[in-house]
Amino acid sequence: MPSTRPSDRSARLRLALERAGIRNPSGDPACILNDLPASDPPSHPEASICEPLVFPLPVAPSRIAIIGGRFSEAKNVRDFDVADIEGLAEWKPEALVAPLQDALTLGWQTSFYLSSAIVVLTTLGGTPLDDAGRDTLWKAFGVPVFEQLRSWRGAVIARECEAHAGLHIVDDSAILHRDPEGEILLTLLTKRPVLKSRTGLAGEIVECECECGSGIPRLRNLAAVTELAIEAEATAGD
Repeated sequence: MPSTRPSDRSARLRLALERAGIRNPSGDPACILNDLPASDPPSHPEASICEPLVFPLPVAPSRIAIIGGRFSEAKNVRDFDVADIEGLAEWKPEALVAPLQDALTLGWQTSFYLSSAIVVLTTLGGTPLDDAGRDTLWKAFGVPVFEQLRSWRGAVIARECEAHAGLHIVDDSAILHRDPEGEILLTLLTKRPVLKSRTGLAGEIVECECECGSGIPRLRNLAAVTELAIEAEATAGD
């Protein structure tokens, strides 16, 4: 996984701060960012983008079916509607890329087989992949399941690796923080920067080296903030 050099990251962060109207050229941009309060998610995210699919295994399969994802075209990729079970079965994909709910829907009514992997797409503010969902997909397809977390505009900001030890941050475009309550905050270094926005997800940010050998920070044990709040209320009422 590529990693942005500290000097590059600092320059991009300074530019993002300036674009957001925060001007302090003599200050350390990382310190300035840390001192900012958490903000609400963007009310009008930028239009969805189309990016290359980064497959989680070293060798990408020859036929990858994609449902509900905006990825640039490739010879081994074909787009399908989640309702096109017959078309999926006829094409015989080796791997599947789909939003979580669509992947589960196919798992409950599947009539085709996979031989490589499933990439589950989750979104900020939505429901992350949990153990129950992972088990459902494993029982349905019998292949490894990998989660990729997308921003509000559809860009992947964190990807699960082969070690299944968390989701590595795509650190050339995203900076993640954790507030005192455990919620993940996101800074996006884009043309319209997003600074320390609430994501609706709680979890850990792990910075030690992963079992896959990567030193890029990763997210682990993600859960929807609303689910944690409901659990906390239930516990308090016992």
